[in-house]
Amino acid sequence: MAFAVKLLNGEKDIKDCKPLFEERKYMGIRETLIALLSAAGYDINV
Repeated sequence: MAFAVKLLNGEKDIKDCKPLFEERKYMGIRETLIALLSAAGYDINV
């Protein structure tokens, strides 16, 4: 939960969440999260 708040506040970058980018099983979740954050107006650079 703390990571999510820091992500939304701009204190952390989505790439700092290693499992999302290193583990194949999270690929679908990663794409959904990026789409949701982008739709909400957050600047996501991957």
